Amino acid sequence: MVQMGTDPPVPFRYHSDMAMNLRLPDELDAQLDELAAAEHTSKSALVLRGVKMVLESAHRQAAREQTLAAVLAEDASLLRRLADA
Repeated sequence: MVQMGTDPPVPFRYHSDMAMNLRLPDELDAQLDELAAAEHTSKSALVLRGVKMVLESAHRQAAREQTLAAVLAEDASLLRRLADA
């Protein structure tokens, strides 16, 4: 019995890898087919590799922005003196 105000338990099948449909324009799909054949791998493996690359790039960009913000905050007075020189 599910109590009011609580979420029902999530079925076990949703705790593992999930499948998804990906709709690509015909041209991209053809290019992906060619690359998969050339690299002897699946289109899914290539898409997964691409998603990982995008996520890693986003994380690196966020880290760069955090580092820059920290440097600007830490060295604000020095940067002002350099600008006035």
